[in-house]
Amino acid sequence: MAWSNRKNGTRDIFVRRDAETIQLTNDAEIDTEPALTPDGDILVWSRRVGQDWDLFQSVDGTVEPLISEPGAQRKPQISADGSTLVFEDRNGIGVLRDGQREWLAPPEGSQISRRPRVSDDGTRVFWERFDQVDRTQTLWMRDQTGQQKPLLTPDDSWTGYAVSRNGKQITYSVWTDKREDLYVWHLDTNERHAIANKEDVNESFPSVSPDGRSTYYTLADFRGYPKVNTYIFRDQLGKKEELVTRDPDGRNLFSQVTTDGNLLHWMWIDDNDPNNRALLAAPIES
Repeated sequence: MAWSNRKNGTRDIFVRRDAETIQLTNDAEIDTEPALTPDGDILVWSRRVGQDWDLFQSVDGTVEPLISEPGAQRKPQISADGSTLVFEDRNGIGVLRDGQREWLAPPEGSQISRRPRVSDDGTRVFWERFDQVDRTQTLWMRDQTGQQKPLLTPDDSWTGYAVSRNGKQITYSVWTDKREDLYVWHLDTNERHAIANKEDVNESFPSVSPDGRSTYYTLADFRGYPKVNTYIFRDQLGKKEELVTRDPDGRNLFSQVTTDGNLLHWMWIDDNDPNNRALLAAPIES
């Protein structure tokens, strides 16, 4: 797994392999948003250089620029097979495949494209189309045939999403009259159904296992506000299991499954000091 750590006014990239943690960068630049392939052979991240953002990579432990040019290359994501890199930029969504770069969804008027995702073989690309004036967003996809089409619109009241590794299933959170629920949409069959819709709590921040059978998410209970009780759940083909219980002193949030599917990690945030945070992890049991 890889992450960015903030310290002394900057951010650096850390990698953990075989129970060993390595600090990959150590300089005055801001390094953040790392993306790692399942085998750990490819690591790409964003680095702020002056007023621009470039993409850097680690090759055999050596840090070197991947895309270094004027712009804001950010939010990189790599397909599981390592064939395709997607990222956001001021020009739209960049797709780098077989040494060739193309641009999807360029900015138009008040609309920009951001936060791309990619399927394991690189054939499906997803991104958010965000309107900076009315603050609405639409989820778009370019499918394996090259067709671009909207999936979720502002009318769906969606707030966030995750894509299965094969790109055939999206899990997304929506606002309802009973707070925030989670839905799954099987794109090939057009079947949609709720997977987490408990009343009076928020269920959000989904992460999907590589095989698509399990969804990990945060349940947040605001009924004791200002204390917010949070829990991390797993839904496995309709069976729900509480994996991380409430913490009396903080919140457990943003659970993610590592690309190999063997480890669950999440962030703990101190209730009294939101800058006091910890990255926690636990092995995933079937």
